[in-house]
Amino acid sequence: MFKKLKYRFILTNIAMLSVVLLFSFTVVYLITGYQIQKQNLLKLENIHSTTLRYQEANERNDSFQIVGTNQEYADAFGVIVDEHNQSVFDSSFGVLSKEWIDKAVEQTDGRKEGEIELEGRRFLFSRIPAYVKVESASKDVSIEQFSQIAFLDITASRQSLLELLAAFIVVGILTLLAMLWISTMFAKRAVAPIEQSYRKQKRFVQDASHELKTPLASICANLEVLQANRQETIQSQGKWLDHISHETKRMSKLVTELLELARADQTEQAIKLEPICLSNLLERILLSVETTLYEKGIALQQQIEEDISVNGNLDKVEQVIQILLDNAHKYTNTGGTIEVSLRRQRKYVILEVSNTGEGITPEHIDKIFDRFYRADESRKNNGSYGLGLPIAKALTEQMGASLSVFSMPYQKTTFRISWKLI
Repeated sequence: MFKKLKYRFILTNIAMLSVVLLFSFTVVYLITGYQIQKQNLLKLENIHSTTLRYQEANERNDSFQIVGTNQEYADAFGVIVDEHNQSVFDSSFGVLSKEWIDKAVEQTDGRKEGEIELEGRRFLFSRIPAYVKVESASKDVSIEQFSQIAFLDITASRQSLLELLAAFIVVGILTLLAMLWISTMFAKRAVAPIEQSYRKQKRFVQDASHELKTPLASICANLEVLQANRQETIQSQGKWLDHISHETKRMSKLVTELLELARADQTEQAIKLEPICLSNLLERILLSVETTLYEKGIALQQQIEEDISVNGNLDKVEQVIQILLDNAHKYTNTGGTIEVSLRRQRKYVILEVSNTGEGITPEHIDKIFDRFYRADESRKNNGSYGLGLPIAKALTEQMGASLSVFSMPYQKTTFRISWKLI
């Protein structure tokens, strides 16, 4: 699934870039070709006018002085032809042979304009009417309409366009390859959080199903025993009923925690925040758990500054504190100590709940807030499903605070909540 998502991301980027490159290169190529063609047409017009001047001067028997190189006259020249398409004058001044010129004229095939190829060279030509003075044997001068053909060598310009096209192809391929690499890297980074979230969600569903399956199996087993002994009284079957009651309570607790976690995930439903005197709330909660801790032989130490208030939800804040205290209670052995502190630290309010014990090893501490995660699987049947800390973290973040954990293995574990001071 995620491979297809990556491929779609990459293909979409490549397709979009290909369209942009194709459009850009096409526009540049067409504009360049248009400019070259426009210049060539202007050159043809110049050849027409120059050829007529040369022809008129030739009629006057004026002397000519060739200015420029022979190649220039071979690349751009004009020819005047009669009604039989035979050349009567050309402006190459002998640089090109009559046979060569006749071949060029023959390939025009009477067309007004177009292109011809002669001896590996490409020529652009244009044909216009030409009026030429002709002297007859009687010395009378007549004006006859011939045709004038202008030839321009465009081999170099065509080659330039081909080189430009080749350059565009090379640049396009290199750009697409670079984009392919970049898109692959970005696709991995973009899909990674989605893939991670999907895997966590999948694991969450699997773990929830497994946790629900266990008490259900126990309930079914006990019900089978009861059904097999229908003649027995309720009093005699009290053991099985107690098991059913216990497992039902376990399921109820699990479902409640799952619903609480689902509600915490709905961040679009913002919690209504209001000022809460955290000092008074914390003292009241500690007073209620002090007896339970005393019975287990756990010492409770508290350092609470007075009149500290934060923005939060009273029920949610109390729930988070209870979760942290219950967690400390579970993982503190008899004779251990739980420390609770509340203080101001610069622009923040810091609440810390610490407990002595085995602590959390480095390989577990990054996963401590994962759902259904237990660092110690041996405590699986102590009534904990590994949802308390994820719920506490979700609720804390929902109220604009942060929850973090610090641990020294076999010494002390500390959970810290940071609020902005109001």
